Amino acid sequence: MIEYWTALSIICAAALASTVGTVLVRVTADQSSLALAVVASSLWSMSAVGFGFASSKGMDLGAAATVMSTVGPLFINAIGLLWFGDAFSQKRLLALFLIVVALVFLASSPSSD
Repeated sequence: MIEYWTALSIICAAALASTVGTVLVRVTADQSSLALAVVASSLWSMSAVGFGFASSKGMDLGAAATVMSTVGPLFINAIGLLWFGDAFSQKRLLALFLIVVALVFLASSPSSD
């Protein structure tokens, strides 16, 4: 059970690395910085390694993919709203809430029912 939570922590860190890489790509587009582009690529590579490591530590591939594909967009939306002035709406809030609900249902249990 502890290995599952370790894998879940690793996959969340990988999603965070992917998110930071994505934000750096946005910043790189504004600043035309090769160094930031290299850092963004490195973070995406670290994200892929984290995904593979979490999968090898006993986390179901479906659960790992679910966490990776939901946590990243949640982070990106929060960063977009807070730092880049993306538009806020009730529909967006509802969609993000539903993503969180799906994440809880699909990735909270290490055993299959």
